[in-house]
Amino acid sequence: MARPIPARPHVSPEPSHSGDNRGVTIRNVLRALAWLAIAAVLLYLLLARPESLRRLVQSIAGLPATLWLKLLAAWMFGTAMRTLRWHLLIRRFGPDLSYTRQTVIYLAGFAMALTPGKLGESIRSPYLKQHGVKYAHSLAAFGADRLYDLIAVTIIALGALELIAGRSDWFWQALAIMAAGLALLQTPWALQLVNAVCRWQRLTPVRESLLAGLTLVRGRILLMGLGLSLATWLSFTSSLWFTLVAIGEPLPIMDAMPSYAMALLAGAASFIPGGLGATEAAMTWLLTHQGISLASAVAAAVVSRGASLWWSVFVGLCCLAWLGGGRSAHR
Repeated sequence: MARPIPARPHVSPEPSHSGDNRGVTIRNVLRALAWLAIAAVLLYLLLARPESLRRLVQSIAGLPATLWLKLLAAWMFGTAMRTLRWHLLIRRFGPDLSYTRQTVIYLAGFAMALTPGKLGESIRSPYLKQHGVKYAHSLAAFGADRLYDLIAVTIIALGALELIAGRSDWFWQALAIMAAGLALLQTPWALQLVNAVCRWQRLTPVRESLLAGLTLVRGRILLMGLGLSLATWLSFTSSLWFTLVAIGEPLPIMDAMPSYAMALLAGAASFIPGGLGATEAAMTWLLTHQGISLASAVAAAVVSRGASLWWSVFVGLCCLAWLGGGRSAHR
């Protein structure tokens, strides 16, 4: 007769405390601080400057319909330039899909714009894989796309250095450093550096993606990419100028656009998803530094930044819903 197997003693698991700290990250702390800054401004307006708070509400509520049309036109033109740049990059790898399909896939990435560094936009890769684009190539296109945005925004933002530090010569010095970095990418040293850093077998996919990315920032494609990127961000940053004019406290356009771009860089440096809160706080500070009233500065920052951001997210969500799970990948 077989001996019965003794039952295992029941041991109650120790309570886990990992969930308590899961949400406590540097990113969450920075996000909280940014929103705290915005809340502090609103509280200050409510308690110390109630008339300014009334002006803030009136400024946003009283904005003319023509402003929203101008903001929409600026967003549409900038998005068209970004999409054209994406076609330029991804066609380098010869995917067999229509321009319409490419556009929908690219715009779908905007649904994930509210992620740190916009890394969520790489959601395009699985859809492109269905059309024969390797992950290494689609990620290379994503990296080049982000690099071109960074270069263009930085070039425009350099105009704000004189406003902040009173040093116009810094613009040309920073521009020279950027030009030297791009020139270095055109040399064989860049290839040698990638091969040296990624010489281990495990890093083969990384090396393949980096080498593919180098082809997207060289020669004619570099010049075309920079041109489209500057057109994109000159259009996007002009939304702040349009908004200030509508509010009744205009700045010279050559001061407004760099302020918008500098605020974007501040938001990106905060590592907060989408730069929410940090971008608006930085833009408000830059505008008040140039003599714009606090209420008007907050209104201009919220409207000009929010319009383009949320339109992009909305269109991205619509395109992502249209793509679905990719069952109709070859339409």
